[in-house]
Amino acid sequence: MPVIKRTYKVTKLSFEGVEIPVLKLVSSEEVPKSELKKAVEQMELSDYVKDTFVEYVIREGNITYRKAIGKGPAGELSKWPVKLRRVAVLRHSPENLDLNKLNWHEVEEDVYVYEGKVEGVKAILLDTEEGMYLVLNEALESEEESRQGEESGS
Repeated sequence: MPVIKRTYKVTKLSFEGVEIPVLKLVSSEEVPKSELKKAVEQMELSDYVKDTFVEYVIREGNITYRKAIGKGPAGELSKWPVKLRRVAVLRHSPENLDLNKLNWHEVEEDVYVYEGKVEGVKAILLDTEEGMYLVLNEALESEEESRQGEESGS
């Protein structure tokens, strides 16, 4: 069962004046399983390299195990890094959303979306290899506030 190590650089893409945090794939390689164990052991001991995100992926049959190491911006945009295909910026409430009438922006680069905060819009629609994600800005704000409350309470 091979372990795939993917290293990403944290960057941003801009659509209609709105910046979206993305992960640009720098490398993808097969590594020994012992490297994953060492990385997990060191997670709590070291400060991560700024603007770098590392993901380890193990697949066995229908099961996929993922372990991510790195510091990213607060707010989950997807369950794990997924390739971004196109983006639609919603400046109004997403009620009665018609996908065919949206102004879609195709993403030509090899970038992935995972976490981050999107400002200046009501919502954003991310079309990825694994489906669409409707990210409501209010949901991200409340998640960040609860995270900050947990950190200050410790």
